Amino acid sequence: SEPARRGSHLLHHWLLVPANCKGLASHLSMLEEALRPRRVAAVSGELAVDLGLLGCPAAACLERGAPAGSAQLVAAGARSWQGQGFSGEGEWGEELLEWTLDVCQKVEFGFVNLGDRPFTLRWLHPGRPGPSDVSIEPGGWNETVTFYR
Repeated sequence: SEPARRGSHLLHHWLLVPANCKGLASHLSMLEEALRPRRVAAVSGELAVDLGLLGCPAAACLERGAPAGSAQLVAAGARSWQGQGFSGEGEWGEELLEWTLDVCQKVEFGFVNLGDRPFTLRWLHPGRPGPSDVSIEPGGWNETVTFYR
């Protein structure tokens, strides 16, 4: 079970694989070592169905910060991978690792305006000339700052 912070959100990125896919499920510790700090687990039942993890090989990425709970996780936009055209059990390993490293690592930072007046958020980006500005209205939020880890 995943520890959740206040508000019941995931604290880590999770790579989930179907428990009935023996080739994946038997290599969980190896996958977790290769994908650290992400967590890896085999799932079955309602969660596997909700995430579309019915075939083999398959995987889903649940991002850190996603709401906890099966229906909420699916609604939060879990990303999935379906290996296709593989005849042998080990042929999908490299493709799955590449997909996970590419997709399962986004971290978003956001700002919320709980005040009663708008404010302007300004930040500098090393690859862009000049500062970037975003105005945030009262009760509004900004989620345009995304980092990949």
